[in-house]
Amino acid sequence: MPQIEGHRVIQALRAWSQVPIIVLSTRSDADDKVAVLDAGADDYVTKPFAMKELLARLRAVLRRRSTEEPSRLVAHIGEWTIDLNSSTVRRAGGDGDRLRLTPTEWSILEMLLRHPPGELVTSQHILRHVWGPGNENKTHYLRIYFASLRRKLEPDPASPRHLLTERAWATASNRDRRPGRSRAPPARPRVDFQVPVGARGMSGSRADGDVFCS
Repeated sequence: MPQIEGHRVIQALRAWSQVPIIVLSTRSDADDKVAVLDAGADDYVTKPFAMKELLARLRAVLRRRSTEEPSRLVAHIGEWTIDLNSSTVRRAGGDGDRLRLTPTEWSILEMLLRHPPGELVTSQHILRHVWGPGNENKTHYLRIYFASLRRKLEPDPASPRHLLTERAWATASNRDRRPGRSRAPPARPRVDFQVPVGARGMSGSRADGDVFCS
């Protein structure tokens, strides 16, 4: 991959998914193989290869996966346990009261929890994922829905610890600030969201952490 090392892609994918991964590569160095296998790949095939060998390796991976118990994708935010498999939010301990979220609230929360803990997720990305292309500028949607999620999930919605907002400043590049060049427009605030950072991680597939929105 020209922009990012393959083992980093695998690490990011393994943060939320246990989908089988077979790496096809021209690299035959042992260190490269060890890096991707340690990152979470199931197998490594060096090019060139025979198609019947690849198909046999695919069948072997699928056989191993079919005998494993499905991983339970669970995260914790404060007193709440979020189960992504069953799409439920319940109070941890006690009688396990179920918290009801609207479909849109669930879509936002699930999307954040499938990112690595602490990662900033832009408002444009959330809007495009939940509402679809063409809605990237409707940031008032997020103000409404994040206020509702905080009321439901945060012990103190006025001082959130898990569903956090980061304010950044978007500005044009200053590489052409030479005489005769037009000046860049003034910086404007941009609100992004961070994947919850206090959320204790998904069992079996996530590291501990909180979710933030950027």
